[in-house]
Amino acid sequence: DYLRSAAGLIKQYAWAFPAFKKPEGVKNPFEMDLGSLSEEELEAILDFAFERYFEDSGLFGTIQNACQRVEQLKRIGVDEIACLIDYGIAPDVVLEGLKPLAEVLRLSNAPQQLAADDFSLAAQIVRHGVSHMQCTPSMARMIAADEDARACLGRLQHLLVGGEALPGDLVQALQGITNAEILNMYGPTETTIWSTVEKISAAPAGTAGIGTPIANTQVYVLDEKQRPVPAGTPGELYIGGAGVTAGYWQREEMTAERFVNTLFADTPLYRTGDLVRWTAGGTLAFLGRTDHQVKIRGQRIELGEIEAAMTACPGVTGAVVVPRGDAGSEQLTGYVTASAPVSETLVKQALTARLAEVMVPAHIVTLEAFPLTPNK
Repeated sequence: DYLRSAAGLIKQYAWAFPAFKKPEGVKNPFEMDLGSLSEEELEAILDFAFERYFEDSGLFGTIQNACQRVEQLKRIGVDEIACLIDYGIAPDVVLEGLKPLAEVLRLSNAPQQLAADDFSLAAQIVRHGVSHMQCTPSMARMIAADEDARACLGRLQHLLVGGEALPGDLVQALQGITNAEILNMYGPTETTIWSTVEKISAAPAGTAGIGTPIANTQVYVLDEKQRPVPAGTPGELYIGGAGVTAGYWQREEMTAERFVNTLFADTPLYRTGDLVRWTAGGTLAFLGRTDHQVKIRGQRIELGEIEAAMTACPGVTGAVVVPRGDAGSEQLTGYVTASAPVSETLVKQALTARLAEVMVPAHIVTLEAFPLTPNK
C-alpha cells in the first residue's frame, strides 16, 4: 500500500523491472504516465518493487529483521543510520512508529553476545576489536568466500597480504568488502620475512606489484653475472640489509649458493630466485621464479613473464603456462581462468605485442578453475 501511494518509487522500480516494456519516446522513469499501466502490469511492478525495497533498502518488517540489517551494516563499517519520518499522518501514529525504532536502537547498541566456544575468524575479529590482519592471498580468498568472515573484514583498518602473488581479481573482491588499507607484502623467510611493500590503491590488471624496500633494506635487480640491469629489464631479485640472516644452519654449501658477496654491497646479499623488473614508477613488478624456466627451440623462456602478460589481458583472472609435447618439439600451452569469455585470438594478439614470438603459447585454454592442492 505504501509503494502504491508513492508514485515516484513505483516509476523507478517499473523502469528497473526486467519484464517491463518501456513506453516509446519516454527517456526516464519520471516521464511515465502510471495511468497507462494495466492493473496486471501495476501489480507485477509492485511485487518486484516490494521485494527490492523490503529486502535491500531500509529497516522494514519486524524489530528482529531491522536488527539483522543494522548488524550487516555495522559489519561493513557503517556507524550511523538516518531515518526518514513521514509526516502528514496522525501524530499518534507517527509517535507509535518511533517505539519499535527505539527498540532497534537499544538492541543494536547492546554488547554483542558471542558464544563462548565460537573461535571463528569472524568471532575473533569482533571479540578483540581487531583492526590489523595479515594473511596469504589464498587465505584472503577463502575469507572472502565465507559470509560471516567477509562481513567482519569491514571492521579492519589495515589488511596485509603476502607470501604468494596477489591477483588483481582478489584485490577487486577485497576492495568491495572492506575499506581497510591493503598492503601487498613481499619477502622470503631468509630476510626475516618482509622486505618490500606496495600500498594497493586500485586493482591491477594482472598481478599486484611488490613495491619498494622497507626501512633498513636494500634490493637489487641483477643479471646472470650479478650485474645491475636497467629499468624495465627482467632480472633476479637480491636483498640486503638488517633483515638478511647469516645463512642456513649447518648447510655451508647451500649458504654459499644463496648468500653471495658482490662488488657493490658491503654485506652478503640473499639471492631470492624471484624474477622482477623495475617499473617506470620506481617500484618492483613481480614476474615469477627464475627456476620456472623452460627451453623452447633452444631459447630459454621465463614462464612467469608470459603468465604475467596473460593476466594483464581483459577478462583474465589467472594464468598458467606449461610446455607440452615431446622433447625437442615442445610447444607452450596457456591455461586461463576468466571473469568473462576470452578470445584465444585476442589474447595471442595482445601477447605478440608484448613478447617475443617464441614466448606466445600455441594454444590457450579457458578453465572454470585451476586444479588445487588439498590446502587450496
